[in-house]
Amino acid sequence: WFPIVMTTCIMILLTSVEYFALAKPERVAVVIEAVYQNTALGATMILKMFHGPHIADAMCVVVLFQLSQGTVLIVFGVWAHFMNWTLVSPREMSLFRAFFGNYQDRAGAQLLD
Repeated sequence: WFPIVMTTCIMILLTSVEYFALAKPERVAVVIEAVYQNTALGATMILKMFHGPHIADAMCVVVLFQLSQGTVLIVFGVWAHFMNWTLVSPREMSLFRAFFGNYQDRAGAQLLD
């Protein structure tokens, strides 16, 4: 948990640097992209490196890491929504509607402004 939480905090701080001029929704996207690493490569390497019963033990580490990443990023996403860092204001709609909606047109409109 510790490396994932620390990476999330560091990315929030880095994306908040004024030099990068990132809007709040862009910060959320960068944090999620940087923190959520593709663990499929690790799983593939495990299948090649380990044999027999050791594969199951090694795969447990990959699965646990994926679940940890998902949990931390869900918490971050909920926090970002209620801090008004996303494209949808919490005053405008519920978290449930915001989670399942498509707001790419709003992102495009922000780029044109």
